[in-house]
Amino acid sequence: MDLRNEGGRVQGARVQSGIRSSAAIAESDPFQRRLSASDRFPQIAEAEKLHYRRRDCCPRRTREAFVPASSISYGSHKHTPLVYYAFDLLSLEGSDLRSRPLIERRELLAKLLKKAPENIKFSEELRGTKDELLRVARQFQLEGLTAKRPNSLYESGRRSGAWVKVKLTQEQEFVIGGYTPPEGGRKYFGALLVGYYSTGGLLFAGRVGTGFSEKALATLYEGIQKIRRANCPFVNLPEKKPGHWGLGVTPAVMKRCTWVEPILIAQIKFTEWTSDDQLRQPVFLGLRSDKDPKHVVRE
Repeated sequence: MDLRNEGGRVQGARVQSGIRSSAAIAESDPFQRRLSASDRFPQIAEAEKLHYRRRDCCPRRTREAFVPASSISYGSHKHTPLVYYAFDLLSLEGSDLRSRPLIERRELLAKLLKKAPENIKFSEELRGTKDELLRVARQFQLEGLTAKRPNSLYESGRRSGAWVKVKLTQEQEFVIGGYTPPEGGRKYFGALLVGYYSTGGLLFAGRVGTGFSEKALATLYEGIQKIRRANCPFVNLPEKKPGHWGLGVTPAVMKRCTWVEPILIAQIKFTEWTSDDQLRQPVFLGLRSDKDPKHVVRE
């Protein structure tokens, strides 16, 4: 198995003018778009040039890696400490390796990267039983694992059962404190605003906009109309900045929100806590009535 590194996928390509890399924000992020990783992350491109300038070893899709998605879209990243993890090699010195077994391609890649710069690394494989590997992945709070058949070929343009992604998720209860208005063809509400209690009061933890059936949307909307309130129950709102994807609850956003008494508890599934202490990829699972909202804390 391989580690599933969180961030934006980067594909390297050797062209006449040198090395070019492009990045696409990971599918899990709210907005997908492709951009030039060579321009935004020159330290990666420069390392590639130094290592591969005498070898024709990196056509498009030869190597794939991940860099933090939060670093892709904002600010200047010339001095950001990024690491390029390579896990496959599809072509080497003009030879197409896609018809070679994965284990052979990775052996060639490992040899190729023995003298690579420090910020280009070989993605090591993990060995053990499924339960052992999942336990370690959870211990280190990884996004997940990718299981691969050692003898699998690279099948361009299609997904096969030779590679299986195992995504890890967390789950806990949160208190509902409000909701955003619906957008597009959505009815009733856009996302629930949820949080948990700390010593200072109810802390905002994020927006939950998926996991609802049409019936659940209608039923939940009808119920929360009875507990509406005029002011925001979260002590850490408004947020000062709109966030990486413009999803921050700023004063302008708060004017459009509807607030409710924090007495309803929702069970939420999510992948991880972000660096700004909010939920990543939260999914609504249902309501709970077996716990006092005041006892809902961050687990």
